[in-house]
Amino acid sequence: MANNCRFLSRFYLEDGEDKLRIDYSESGAIDLTFTEGDYWWSLDDSEEEGALDFAKQLKDKLDTAAPAGTWTVQIVGVNYTDADAALGSIRLSVDLGTFNYDWEDEVNTTVDPLIFGYATESDNPDPAVAIISPYGARYQWCPDQPVWDDAAVTRNIQLSQSMTSGGYISTVHWVTSDVATFRVEYILSARVSIDCARSAARAAAAGIEQGDPNTPFEAWYMTALIDRRQIRLYSDISSYADPDEDVRGEYEITVGGGTSHNSLGTAVRPLPATADVYSVSIPCTQSR
Repeated sequence: MANNCRFLSRFYLEDGEDKLRIDYSESGAIDLTFTEGDYWWSLDDSEEEGALDFAKQLKDKLDTAAPAGTWTVQIVGVNYTDADAALGSIRLSVDLGTFNYDWEDEVNTTVDPLIFGYATESDNPDPAVAIISPYGARYQWCPDQPVWDDAAVTRNIQLSQSMTSGGYISTVHWVTSDVATFRVEYILSARVSIDCARSAARAAAAGIEQGDPNTPFEAWYMTALIDRRQIRLYSDISSYADPDEDVRGEYEITVGGGTSHNSLGTAVRPLPATADVYSVSIPCTQSR
């Protein structure tokens, strides 16, 4: 069994929903526009098209637009420790001056605040040298538990064949896919269900803010299903630099047929009468 884990899903920033204004004491308003494309909260410094590290993109744009200071982007529980902050929350800091996000500027800030760990209706934070988001960033799930077996992979072979007019097999086509079911067990309910996160008692027991929009598994799972977003597993939450050692994926979550899906269908309560905890299994596939 590995250390506490972190699941990520790829997310896409499109033109018109890619701008952020930050007010900086040393140079005034800083207007950032992110490149349209696919991103991860990966911290791996990737500049590969389709797999951009959002933390690096944010830092590089700030360093360029506001060179008076050096900016740092960190994720709590991954490369920054703060027992009072939400796992997966974003810590942005600068070594000179103070700053704040301008979430209220609807013209110059069009990026979704949830991506940064802020509620949609968030007020601007107070200016500071370092700001930690009140919630974990969207497109990641940090259950505060280990993944049961990060190597639980089998292989499917899918065959198709062509027949001659005489009924003989003329050509056989085949592809393989890795199939995995990653399990995280005994998770406090507010880290699983959005409804449970709205309960004051359950949120307090799970160590999150009441009404947290991002921390529950259900929130991450639903966004990962949209457009069949690819996902990654980091079986050790604080390891991320070596893609060959630290990352499992990319995978796609396996869904059944039809158009109706249970957002908590993979979650069960192993001790339903005596414990307010869930176990979650995430079935997925990876084409080879």
